Amino acid sequence: GALPPADVDAISTDLRADFIPEGLAWDAERGRFLLGSVHLRRVVSIDPATGASRPFAGGMDSLLGMHLSPDGQRLWAAGTSLPQGDAPVNPGRTGLWVMDAATGRVLGRHGVPIRDEKGNLGDFTFLGEHTLIASDSGTGALWRYHLDESRWSPLLPAGSFRSPQGLAPGRQADAVYLADYSTGIWRIGLDGSRTVLAPPEGAELRGIDGLYRDGDRLVAIQNGTRVHRILLLRLAADAERIDAVDVLAQAGEHWIEPTLGTIVGGDFWFVANSQWNRFDAEGRLPPVEQLVPPRIERLRLPPR
Repeated sequence: GALPPADVDAISTDLRADFIPEGLAWDAERGRFLLGSVHLRRVVSIDPATGASRPFAGGMDSLLGMHLSPDGQRLWAAGTSLPQGDAPVNPGRTGLWVMDAATGRVLGRHGVPIRDEKGNLGDFTFLGEHTLIASDSGTGALWRYHLDESRWSPLLPAGSFRSPQGLAPGRQADAVYLADYSTGIWRIGLDGSRTVLAPPEGAELRGIDGLYRDGDRLVAIQNGTRVHRILLLRLAADAERIDAVDVLAQAGEHWIEPTLGTIVGGDFWFVANSQWNRFDAEGRLPPVEQLVPPRIERLRLPPR
């Protein structure tokens, strides 16, 4: 599939400053980024060469994690009715939205079967063509969605984690890696087993939001620490620990709480300025002139 232009390292979009981005996906077949909004509850496409946006899909919930299906034909997005959205809140409404990747037509919504007012699906990952694992940062649960049967089943119950965030496929087909904001990186088996991955001495792996696997290493966005960082975590052969932690970037000039991203070829593209920290306690934003339009940045990954 197509790759973004090699000479573009940052994309300043023409979007409204109150868009408030979170999830990002690369549509290789059509050569465009797809960007989701927390506040405006929609997805737009972004031209990687110019930053020009076009409407893609709307009328959903506040959108968080977002990924294309393995075949590239569907865009999936985690969505929750949040106070930060520009619509009345429906407490406990959370699930996955599905869109046609070519046209943006909304194909449906798959709500979690247990409604909890704290429910908030924040991110997910695909394991092959038939399984999807999602994290509920509000309740601390993990869910499994059976794509071939269009049904949910619990993987780990509410309270299993304090704040589960990003997920990445495991090196084996029966496991995923999970970033828990409060405790670090875990390996979760499809049988419900869980093992915290021991970090190198002195390494801080709490406060990680987005998590992505690139071969035998993980790329992590750490926005829960005083200095925001993007880390490269090198996995041990036994999958029971992390051998090394490298800081790829930190405290970028234009960063305002970086959130999620996507690996494209040998590069990591990410939302640099989510502006989540601009919401007040009631989920309200300041005047739009005090905000900045979304910015997407590229980080070139070291060779494997």
